Amino acid sequence: MGDRHFLGHFGTNTETLSLRNLPAHKYVRLSFDFYLILSWDGSRPAKMQYGPDVWKLKIANGPELISATFSTFNAHPGHDRQTFPDSYPGPEYIGMIGAAEKKTLGYKFFGRGCDSVYKLSFIVPHSAKDLKFIFSSSGLEDLANESWGLDNVKVEVIRELPKLSAEQFDKLWQQLESKDPMEAFEAFWTLVPATDAKQFLRKKLTGYSPPTKEQIKKLIVDLDNDDWKVRENASRRLSSLDATTAAQLTEALQSVKSPEVRARLKEIMDNIGSQKSAELMRIGRAKRLLKIITWQEEQN
Repeated sequence: MGDRHFLGHFGTNTETLSLRNLPAHKYVRLSFDFYLILSWDGSRPAKMQYGPDVWKLKIANGPELISATFSTFNAHPGHDRQTFPDSYPGPEYIGMIGAAEKKTLGYKFFGRGCDSVYKLSFIVPHSAKDLKFIFSSSGLEDLANESWGLDNVKVEVIRELPKLSAEQFDKLWQQLESKDPMEAFEAFWTLVPATDAKQFLRKKLTGYSPPTKEQIKKLIVDLDNDDWKVRENASRRLSSLDATTAAQLTEALQSVKSPEVRARLKEIMDNIGSQKSAELMRIGRAKRLLKIITWQEEQN
């Protein structure tokens, strides 16, 4: 558009980037500018006619690096929610979050600027001589309404990377549950190529399991404990759960008599399901991290 030249316009077709006879290496860095053009509807459900508009990047016979909805709207209810920088399905954010450019390419939709540019870069474990990246999308309308493009595509092979300190690992672990999804995204992709990240993440995930029904029942009882600290801890633990606990909480709400417990349960239920808890988000990201880090091992 204008004085910009890029690869595209692409729609729901699949595009590939194949490389052969790469020199010896342990990692590969893929960098590119991702153009979203015209009326991407983000996470809008298929039953609503338009969407969800999903874009994916994966390694052939390997992991997905991106599988997320994108929106080119940030003030258009019903069309302005996307899951990037997390995966689809998943938590939703305002459209164009994390974009390096918004409405700069010159594309118009009903007279309004409607495009965005993401500058993306990923370092992934890879040591084979051949490599293929697969770019694809789904849910898009025709090219006159929704398309995408690529620019400044660059692939680098890397032999070694500096090791992270224990303090750096701990900081990245904290950032994985950041309320700022772009900060969590940066932490995620810093951990992917980190030496010893596999051992670090497995240690963090060891023993993790969601509370059982009996444990949830105990937490509900603790909401009426005489000790304020116990009540607060129970509220915090219950608030960290997801929508699968809603039925159990609803049943409890119908039977409790304490005004404080009822108020706490109502607040917890209002929060559950609207957004995954920080801890659950971090666990989900950590599990996805391990899949990317260990994908070559699983092929052997």
